Amino acid sequence: MPKLPPYQHVSKRSASDPTTTYANNNDLYIRIERVSKKGNQLKPVEFKAAITNYSENITANWNEETVFGKMDPIATYQNTQRVISISWTVIAMDYGEGKENLEKASRLQKFLYPAYDGAQATDMVDSPLLRMSFLNFIKGEGPNGSLMGYTSQFSYSPVLEDGFFHDHDPSGLIPKRIEMGCEFKVLHEEELGWKIEGEEYVWRGRDEFP
Repeated sequence: MPKLPPYQHVSKRSASDPTTTYANNNDLYIRIERVSKKGNQLKPVEFKAAITNYSENITANWNEETVFGKMDPIATYQNTQRVISISWTVIAMDYGEGKENLEKASRLQKFLYPAYDGAQATDMVDSPLLRMSFLNFIKGEGPNGSLMGYTSQFSYSPVLEDGFFHDHDPSGLIPKRIEMGCEFKVLHEEELGWKIEGEEYVWRGRDEFP
C-alpha cells in the first residue's frame, strides 16, 4: 500500500493552548472518521487522547458439537474476532473549546447513521462503517494507519459536578468535561494467520500486530 502523507490535525484551537500544543507535537489524538463508499470525503473527528480506559479482546470462535459417548465436544474453528474498548475524557479549557467539543461529539454521533441517495429507506447506499486510529494502540493497514470497523454506540456523559460554561447564546450550557467511549469491532483488512513455509510457521501480518 502506498505511503500516505502525514495527517493534518483539524482542531480549531490555538497553539497557545498547552494541551493542544503537546497533543500536536506528539500526535496524541484519537481520530475517528466515517467510511464513504461513494468516494465523498467526510471531515474526521479528533479528540485529544486523555484516555481513561483501554482494553482489547481477541477471541477465537469455535463451533462445539457434543456427541453421545464422547467426553469432549468436537470443536471446529470458525474465526477470530478483535474488539477494542476505549474511553476518554474531553476537557474544555475555556468556552470556545467547550463549543468545539460539543460540535465534535455531535458529529461523532451523526457518524452512526447511514447514507441515502433518495427519500426512501430503500435508497440507503452505505452503512455507518468507521475508521479509527490512535498511535500504536489502534493501528492498521487503512489510510493513515487506521483500522476499519463498527460500533453499536458511542457513550456521551457530561460530568455535571464539573459545571458548565454559559454565555447566554443559543448553544445553551457547554460542559466543561465530557466522558466518552465506545466498543469498536474491528473488520480486518490485512492478511492474518500463519503461513507454512517448509517446516516453519511464518506470520502473514505486520510484525507489530495488533
